[in-house]
Amino acid sequence: MSGLSRRAPFLATVFACGLTACASNGPIPPLPPGAMATVQGPAGTPPATTLSSLTGDLVPQISTVTIPAGTLDPASPTAQVTRVVFPERAFFAFDQDQPLPGAARAFDAIAGEMKAGHIGQTVTVLGHTDSIGSAAYNVDLSRRRAEAALRALAARGIPTAALSAVAIGARQPIASNDTDAGRALNRRVEFLISPSQADNLAAIRQTHVMAGNLATDIRDVTSAPIYGLNQNGLLPAGDVALAAPDPLPATAPLEAVPVRRARVQRVRPVKLLAPQPVQSRPLGSNQTSY
Repeated sequence: MSGLSRRAPFLATVFACGLTACASNGPIPPLPPGAMATVQGPAGTPPATTLSSLTGDLVPQISTVTIPAGTLDPASPTAQVTRVVFPERAFFAFDQDQPLPGAARAFDAIAGEMKAGHIGQTVTVLGHTDSIGSAAYNVDLSRRRAEAALRALAARGIPTAALSAVAIGARQPIASNDTDAGRALNRRVEFLISPSQADNLAAIRQTHVMAGNLATDIRDVTSAPIYGLNQNGLLPAGDVALAAPDPLPATAPLEAVPVRRARVQRVRPVKLLAPQPVQSRPLGSNQTSY
């Protein structure tokens, strides 16, 4: 995405845009000087709670997304984004936007590891839903959940300059929405963490989904709204482009199968015997008639 550098996201965009969305194809201005440095805690201070210490439903799936060199601009080097994914039930009750009490330990772990410098210093939160309900409702639920997550991180000392959210809704499923099990997998909370918001957004752009897992009414959705956070709530900060869904597999044409004519064998006629008359006899008679 041209026009973005690794020093480019975010808070300046929020202030410049106010309460109106910025142009979706515009560059994201850089953070104020030193904004990312404030994420760091005292040198050598280990976090009280780490991601690896979480148990039960709070155990996240952690992976690394590689952003190839030249993705943001011709001179940008290869970058790594840490993807931390939790199931919905770890953070929210079904169809609710306020974090469950047990989610506090997960927020503690993310904020603590960011401050300790174990993972990146900017975080983008994505709220994923299943396809139940309208597309607009799911995007709004995604936005409200992301705001709650950003507020929880800000309350733990992560500066708002390092926080962003993307309301994905049901646009990036990881399983089929045709089954209860698949919908449960799709309802999840995702944290993208790296030294740069621009890299976090690049990780979103290169996430591919199968068209067959998408509801038909959102297969043509090509972007998702980005938000920043201030004391008044979320503020629009443009859009991030989404990868087109992978096409449905082509159906192989039916092969013509030659039909062989069945051979009918001649059957010799069978000569039937003529029926013989049956003579009746009175009941109780011992005489046999032939």
